[in-house]
Amino acid sequence: MTERIDTRDLVVDAEVVALFEELEENCDEDPRNGIQMIPVSGWHDYVKDLIAETCEPINNFTTTRWDGRVIDLSNEWPYRHVTIDYEAAAEELEGDYYEVDFKGETYLCK
Repeated sequence: MTERIDTRDLVVDAEVVALFEELEENCDEDPRNGIQMIPVSGWHDYVKDLIAETCEPINNFTTTRWDGRVIDLSNEWPYRHVTIDYEAAAEELEGDYYEVDFKGETYLCK
């Protein structure tokens, strides 16, 4: 599981105050309610975990024949080769997050 920082657990110091001000200006959520900060170094793992936790598997390929019979195509060519492009998914999702530097590390937050 990717390491996440819950901003509600941070000790308040000058850097944290500056971070909250930056987040308040740039993020969709109110920082006082907690914001997930995902380290850029763990972004791809975070997206893989997010997809696994929130999305239906893509291996359910069925079709209905003319006679009404449902046929499972999951193990048939080309459907058995369908996979998620996690890198492209991470790249696309990154546009919904704000990048911030904190204590020498870059995070993506929303």
